[in-house]
Amino acid sequence: MRFVLRFIFVGLIGFLCGSYLPQFPLWPSMAGAFLVGLLLSRKKKKWVFGKKQKPTYAFLAGFLALLIVWGLVAFTKDSANASLLSEKIGGVFDVFLGMEGEWLIPKPNMLVLITALIGGLAGGLSIMTGNLLGEAIKS
Repeated sequence: MRFVLRFIFVGLIGFLCGSYLPQFPLWPSMAGAFLVGLLLSRKKKKWVFGKKQKPTYAFLAGFLALLIVWGLVAFTKDSANASLLSEKIGGVFDVFLGMEGEWLIPKPNMLVLITALIGGLAGGLSIMTGNLLGEAIKS
């Protein structure tokens, strides 16, 4: 149940920060994920269904929530301008990485995927940090 609550709260905070704070959508999303992890943490020795609860569940909830939110936001912003900017930045990746020729994933979609992964990692690490701090404070 906590996994679902974390997922919903972090996704909602990430969506609101991406929609209403377009200048800096990453940091408020990370702060919100940290607070969700801090507020929804339990004592360290809590046993759930016969197993000790791990902080990886908190990481997974934050990772998936912001991965989906950032992926959707990046996709909608990219499709609004017909992927013009993504094509140009994809050309920079070709020169920088030395990867001439065809990619397995088209360049605009690759940049959306990279953006989603960065958001997912930021959300996962933030909520896990808040969760571990909450466990340390409460125990």
